[in-house]
Amino acid sequence: MKFFGFLFFLFTLFTLQAFAQEPPKTITADTVVKKTTDKFFLRSFPIVFVRPETGWGGGLAGTTNFSLNGRDDKTPASQINWVLSYTENKQFLALMPFNLYFKNRKFYSEGELDLTNFSWDYWGNGNVTKDEAEKFSTNYKRLIFNLMTKISGKLFGGLKFEADDFPNFHVDNPTGLLATNTSIEGRNGGFYKGVGTEMLYDTRDNIYSAEKGWMIDMVYLYWNKFLVGDAEFHRLFIDAMNFKRINKKVVLAFDLNLQMNNGTAVPFTELSQLGGSTIMRGLYEGRYRDIFLANLCIENRFRIYKRFGGVVFGNVGEVSNRIQDYNWRYVRFTYGGGLRYLLNSNERINVRLDVGFGPNTQGTYLTVGEAF
Repeated sequence: MKFFGFLFFLFTLFTLQAFAQEPPKTITADTVVKKTTDKFFLRSFPIVFVRPETGWGGGLAGTTNFSLNGRDDKTPASQINWVLSYTENKQFLALMPFNLYFKNRKFYSEGELDLTNFSWDYWGNGNVTKDEAEKFSTNYKRLIFNLMTKISGKLFGGLKFEADDFPNFHVDNPTGLLATNTSIEGRNGGFYKGVGTEMLYDTRDNIYSAEKGWMIDMVYLYWNKFLVGDAEFHRLFIDAMNFKRINKKVVLAFDLNLQMNNGTAVPFTELSQLGGSTIMRGLYEGRYRDIFLANLCIENRFRIYKRFGGVVFGNVGEVSNRIQDYNWRYVRFTYGGGLRYLLNSNERINVRLDVGFGPNTQGTYLTVGEAF
């Protein structure tokens, strides 16, 4: 109930602001802007995917495009996407990401609403954890959105909101850490919300598969107990990407992620997490989690034939309880490669198949869109 009450509060705030000043929106690179149409259209299609966290999954996805400002050459079509899927790990996912554009793209908003019945593996917190995971599950809900405006040139700024709702967890192992270790914050679930600011600098030539340019995103959030909330801490997240076209067929890409939490009682679900389909492919998402995170990915993207391409990548990363505790002994690494199929040539949207490897780990990813 806390989550839906807060959702209604934010929706009311967003709606009032929309009528007051034609709110802000978030997506990047001006050079990817396409001509908007006044026509509303809806399309849906089946999907198949595979990830270490879900196993094989499938379902339906769809997209709705529409214009909020009439027809012009500067405002992209607003878009609401949706995904309904079920996985071999018996996880149900209902996801609704959205992008809303206003006033010649001077203002925009992007975000996502997730309603899932999901299960995760947990090894413990920190760099030294158990070899075997325990499983926990819950009906997880998440809301993310920001309100952004163009400040100058390629620089955007605005507000950001995040809310995570974890009702009481179901723990498979009654003698495991989550069931018995009372020092693990958030082991009984909780509702967490963060409010803060975001700054975005973006010179990429394409937001879906860039070949040149920079993207630097900085987000500060204060996770608080005001109105509703079960935890209080601060978070700073920095995501810096750079893309260099070596020649007509080869692009070199770099992605640096830094995340810093500050608080004495950060829930384990909100800790910085290493692994996943975007940060250190090949490692299970959340395999290592702690207060601080640093991760660097280098990827070489190349064309093979017509719509087909390939990548090779490498990652190094580490989590730590304090910055001064970073140690080369605990640096994690993965490497791998993958294939690409150009699904949409206008927007450069790829279907990607990646396989990542590391010491005693392996992950396969089949999905749409680049890792970064």
